[in-house]
Amino acid sequence: MGQHNKHIPEKHIIVCGYTGFNNFGDELLIATLVQQLAQVSKAASQPLTLTILSANPAQTRQWVAPYQGHLTIRTAHRFNLLALLPLLLQADGLIVGGGGLFQDVSGLGSPVYYGGLTALARLLRCHVAYWGQGIGPLHTALGQWLTTRALKLANPIGVRDAASAHWVRRHVGRAPAPSTDAVWGFQHHAAPQPQPALQTHKPNGAFVVGLSLRPTPTWPPDTLNAFLAILTQQLAPHPAVVVKLLNAHPQLDITPLTHAGDTLQHQHPNLKVEWVDCAEIPQALTTCQQVVAMRFHVLMAAATAAIPTIGLVYDPKVADLCHKVDLPAIHPGQLPSPKDFSTHQWQHRANPTAIQQQQQLSLKNTDLLVAFIAKLP
Repeated sequence: MGQHNKHIPEKHIIVCGYTGFNNFGDELLIATLVQQLAQVSKAASQPLTLTILSANPAQTRQWVAPYQGHLTIRTAHRFNLLALLPLLLQADGLIVGGGGLFQDVSGLGSPVYYGGLTALARLLRCHVAYWGQGIGPLHTALGQWLTTRALKLANPIGVRDAASAHWVRRHVGRAPAPSTDAVWGFQHHAAPQPQPALQTHKPNGAFVVGLSLRPTPTWPPDTLNAFLAILTQQLAPHPAVVVKLLNAHPQLDITPLTHAGDTLQHQHPNLKVEWVDCAEIPQALTTCQQVVAMRFHVLMAAATAAIPTIGLVYDPKVADLCHKVDLPAIHPGQLPSPKDFSTHQWQHRANPTAIQQQQQLSLKNTDLLVAFIAKLP
């Protein structure tokens, strides 16, 4: 831990999000939050101890270790309810975020968990902030009620988009200024350097491609195979190719990635496949010369790192991201011809000005943390 003013008392913060489930986007969010809190701690000479609630505390400690800076990091199991009470009694603040935590598409578990944690924290006089929130979809009356009650107990509330800001204004009666996805604030230069065991074993001069896929009905097997045939044509001129299968959500992504790896190896005589675990993706991206990504946060991370990137649209948010930063977006119903793909889309980088605009917007997320920590007793 870095040097702090010994006359400034240490503040204890609990951090909670969808952490420890081995989902790249959510793990990158917690890494971003830790980076920003480390910056706030250093700038204010304010000692901070974070306790991160996680479904996999040991894995989370590994994830955030390279980014903790001037912080003291602890972890606790998010489902150990008996341990939560003393933690909240000792804590000065609770930060809930980021991402789409308040939604009921997959059931009421998320609004119940985060809303209940917020209510318990406030009952114990622990201040609560929401950081980088995307509100909804909320289709049930109970989901909307739980979310409204939870948000009314928090101050400040930070949201990542205009739609979430509108929801808060309508249901909570506040007017949060929309920011942008917090991961735009992730500092790639702070990523850990490659370890020998993780370096790609490839022939000299191999062309390295990162590939991110997820299971989705919008890309059925026939459509995915048609795209893989186009991709193979782009790789054909390279005498040696390494495809890094970016396993951003192992429980889900392993099936389409396995199929893609087998297909590409069958079609290219000198193509090798390398699996990349979720926690290793930031490091792996630094060695890629091209990225083809379906996962939203893999696409964002590659674009921010100035890697030539192509988005595979499975959801409108991917198309919106590509449009926002001027990246080529391939829709499953509109596969390009090989000629058009080669001419207009291959080796295209995001617009650096658009990236900078998103990074500037993401500073609002850091400003929220500064204000929240400054007002803690």
